[in-house]
Amino acid sequence: MLLRAEFRDYLTTLGRGREGPRKILGQWEGILQTDGYSAYDDIGGPKLVHVGCWAHARRKFVDAVKLNPKDGEAINMVTRMDACF
Repeated sequence: MLLRAEFRDYLTTLGRGREGPRKILGQWEGILQTDGYSAYDDIGGPKLVHVGCWAHARRKFVDAVKLNPKDGEAINMVTRMDACF
């Protein structure tokens, strides 16, 4: 059950370094969804929960299917992810 939700606008910086996210997030604690870029590693407070992006995760399974069209597990994951959206 979702008890409380907060929404924050999309934030961006001009560079791709770690200092931008570190400056914006500081010791913030909550759920942070990113694309997995390493600049987001080891930032935020001790209770920050870092979650991945479904689109980026799905892309890896699509790539696996392209490499091996008979990969049943990869096909199953793409199918299951597509059903979510």
